[in-house]
Amino acid sequence: MDSLYYRPSRDPMTLLRQEMKLRGLSQRTVKSYLQYIIKCLEYARNSPRSIAATDVRAYLEHLADRGLSSSTLNTAYSALQFYFGAVLHRKFFTGIPRAHKEKRLPTVLSKDEARRMVDGTVNQKHKCMLQLLYGTGMRVGELVRLRMGDVENGTDMRFVQELLGHANIMTTQIYTHVATSALVRMVSPLDF
Repeated sequence: MDSLYYRPSRDPMTLLRQEMKLRGLSQRTVKSYLQYIIKCLEYARNSPRSIAATDVRAYLEHLADRGLSSSTLNTAYSALQFYFGAVLHRKFFTGIPRAHKEKRLPTVLSKDEARRMVDGTVNQKHKCMLQLLYGTGMRVGELVRLRMGDVENGTDMRFVQELLGHANIMTTQIYTHVATSALVRMVSPLDF
């Protein structure tokens, strides 16, 4: 009868793999987490059950000394916290801080740089994509999900009314009239 019941492994690394599989983590996350956990254990020269907070802290500091980004440091932190906290039920992460994310301003292309990039693109599909990204300011994720039915005409007025939260359709029509007259004067960023 006991053979019908599943018992998790007592091996810490097997237990980790089982836990990640059950949680549905992506293969990329599994690979990344395993890498940081194994490297931490090698760095500390200690077993998973006897590793201490000072060992984990020293490993994370070692990664920071190597000049790794805050994003990478936080991925390593998450891997170690998942393993030692969620899998092995060790509670020593309260004294170990996460890395602060660097605040960087995005790179903005000048009109001339954007023009050269678009003009230098031979593939018409890629050219169109670059123009949409530059001209609308949408994100790459929004662009790849864009469908013909989503495009800048033919949208039902009731749908626009609902999106804008107007109680009266007349209010929506006023806004669309104003928008139409403003569109005539508007210059597209694509008009270099």
